[in-house]
Amino acid sequence: IILPDDYAAIGAFSAVREAGLSVASDISLAGYDGNLYSQVLSPHLTTIKQDTDLIGRTAAELLGRLIQGEKINTDTSPVIPGILIEGASVADLNSLES
Repeated sequence: IILPDDYAAIGAFSAVREAGLSVASDISLAGYDGNLYSQVLSPHLTTIKQDTDLIGRTAAELLGRLIQGEKINTDTSPVIPGILIEGASVADLNSLES
């Protein structure tokens, strides 16, 4: 299950455990944020770390250009790459026996 952010993943961890299941062994969970809390969970959460500085700079640049009256191509959006932080909350399907 890919959660919209790491805080939602924390809730999912609790729900999985309350159901008597195990994170990674029974249900894989991944988040999106890369916040510090994701790495204090056990097992550590697999997540995508956002480059919030670059997101902010890019948004400010586009806003500045709009304020100056520049036409901005709205057919495409800037792509800000994230960084995969591999935790242990996702099962390795390649290692499972068939």
